[in-house]
Amino acid sequence: GGVLASSVLLAKTSSRTAMRAGAVAPLFVLLAIGQCETHGGELSLEHSVVAWASQSVQLPMEPPSPEWLKWSELFESIGSPAVYGPLLFLAVYIAGPNYDDSLYFFYINKLKFKPSAVGRLKMAQELAKLIGILVYRYALI
Repeated sequence: GGVLASSVLLAKTSSRTAMRAGAVAPLFVLLAIGQCETHGGELSLEHSVVAWASQSVQLPMEPPSPEWLKWSELFESIGSPAVYGPLLFLAVYIAGPNYDDSLYFFYINKLKFKPSAVGRLKMAQELAKLIGILVYRYALI
């Protein structure tokens, strides 16, 4: 979504305006979060589905478990191959450099690609990621 939006923004405006819009975009997210109805620093649950469900259905309450038991359950879950395999994959993937933005400007400014061609290239990259996930899930586990 971000590459497509930045492509359209670059096609319609200057690169400086597109960079400014990208820098200001997180502020819109914060403003949207700020629109949540709060009372005394806490979210109001008066009209929420959770409040409605808690009034109509009585759920059994479990006694709180000790803090060390929660941590031991967490470490036991992480020790499972179904959990640590994908976690290790994601950690290695995220540890790599993020060159998408600089490569995008190199394609557009230096190689003179059209933004639509770069968008198709990005879609092919995302499809390759999806295929990689499917191969990992069904062929390697």
